[in-house]
Amino acid sequence: MKNEGAESLKPDQDGWLFIAWVFGRESIFETLSKHLVVKSDVTSASTSGSPLSQIFLSPNGNPLASPMPPDIVESILKGRDQLLGDLLHIPYMRLSNLESAMLSSSTSCIMGSQSNVCDAAIYGSLVSSLLNTSLYPRRTSGEFTGSVAFLGDILSCIQMVYIKS
Repeated sequence: MKNEGAESLKPDQDGWLFIAWVFGRESIFETLSKHLVVKSDVTSASTSGSPLSQIFLSPNGNPLASPMPPDIVESILKGRDQLLGDLLHIPYMRLSNLESAMLSSSTSCIMGSQSNVCDAAIYGSLVSSLLNTSLYPRRTSGEFTGSVAFLGDILSCIQMVYIKS
């Protein structure tokens, strides 16, 4: 089929995943699988701690088309969960580093006598941004129902206040 790669990424075309798998279109299968990992949502937070307890939604918000290749939905959900975890790790690791510095009476900022004030400003602005985006208190990847792309958009809007020396 002409332009099958582009066609497979259009809305309501997730059935292409099965077609690509059946007919051995590895390039389309791989591209569409990656697209679904990044752009798909789930219906609710994972209750068991496993992404497999969630219902998978295609990028258009509808349940994924059936039939699907064996274990592919599970693989996509696991990939999605891993990417979400990796993205959430970024701001949460920054928080942990600031908390550790404050608890040990050391500092993360290098500002002489104002270093602890700088750390507090960064910490407060980061917590405030995470609160505004419903990412604080800390959430796990299984608790996030949006897509990887949506989380990336949220994280790109986080602003931290720094004190200049």
